[in-house]
Amino acid sequence: MPSRPATIAQRQQLAAQRPPELPTVPERPPYAADFAEGLAYELAHARPPQVPALLHAHFPAPDQPDCDYLAGVLRQIDEARYCERAVGCGTDFVFWGIEYSAPNMAAARKWLAAAGATLVAQNSAGRGQP
Repeated sequence: MPSRPATIAQRQQLAAQRPPELPTVPERPPYAADFAEGLAYELAHARPPQVPALLHAHFPAPDQPDCDYLAGVLRQIDEARYCERAVGCGTDFVFWGIEYSAPNMAAARKWLAAAGATLVAQNSAGRGQP
């Protein structure tokens, strides 16, 4: 049986090195009326390294409509976050941990930008452009 690290710091370091867990089947599929709320909830419970796998589970092969849709969803989540910060805008979003979620939103935007860049590269290659 492998030995466990002796100190708390070593155990924390080992836990931080574990690969992110893959998300389970999404509870709210993309394009569902309450997808933004569901994604906000998932993002609030994820760690930043888990965000790409989470988004990939929802959008395994994102195309331009998926990217446009996700950009709109992220805007909705941001609007709800700012609304909650101002207190009482009547939003239905459940997005607690506003400050905690900022790195996850940044990771989601980074994933979206990378997906968009991949699409641009694919479209350029398809037209014979460099």
